Amino acid sequence: MSLPTFGKPPVTEVACGVQFNPATPFRTVDFGLFWEHIRKEYPDTSDQPPLPEIPEPGLAVPQARFEMFREPPLRRVWMISQDKARLIQLQDNRFHYNWRRVNESDPYPRFEAVSAGFLKEWLTFETWAKSARIGQVRPLRYELTYVNLVTASNGLKRPGSNYEFLRFFTPISGRLLKDPELMNGELLFRLPGEKGTLSVNVKQGIKKADNSPVLNIELTARGNAQDVSLADWLKVAHEWIVVGFVDITTENAHKEWGLE
Repeated sequence: MSLPTFGKPPVTEVACGVQFNPATPFRTVDFGLFWEHIRKEYPDTSDQPPLPEIPEPGLAVPQARFEMFREPPLRRVWMISQDKARLIQLQDNRFHYNWRRVNESDPYPRFEAVSAGFLKEWLTFETWAKSARIGQVRPLRYELTYVNLVTASNGLKRPGSNYEFLRFFTPISGRLLKDPELMNGELLFRLPGEKGTLSVNVKQGIKKADNSPVLNIELTARGNAQDVSLADWLKVAHEWIVVGFVDITTENAHKEWGLE
């Protein structure tokens, strides 16, 4: 199936991720040991709070978990490339690879390049873990996220005009109520063959730098790792995200972003 492409896609970030179960629990020192293994390519680091578990496909939000911790939970570590565009995120049960648009003029390298980078780094991590004390890491769930940012530079003219870009919003023209200041929403779809879910999350806000409106359209596919390889699942998730993005956006948006 030939997938649609945009000449000027609004995508600003793509994140590929795996939730896994390590044979041996992580220690703080293990993050440093893995970083030393990839430090030449990812020379910078940053500590972040841990992410929750990827929710079970079909659930909109992670379920609450109650545990007794003898020790505080380990942090999440960012390992950042020299150009800041590539990012590995590691915590004791999640591994993510991100491409980020650092400058507005940076071209999107396309999914083939991003997914190839992710599969390469995931294999690097798997191989390192087996040779270190961690042992085999067993994938439990997969995740793929596309973050699209619509601003004045690619068509957004005013707050509350989501309907100009998204089919599931409609304009309001009442006696008193017109365009609202904010229009947010979330949709959830099922992937075929029990391969997971696709969520569409829309948030609108204001850029601090110049008080201009920003529309964030985030599409996230999630699925269980059982009975499907990571590479095969990524192909399905990517297809649904790309075609789904075209399905939910308007002809006005397609023209603005150069749908080919």
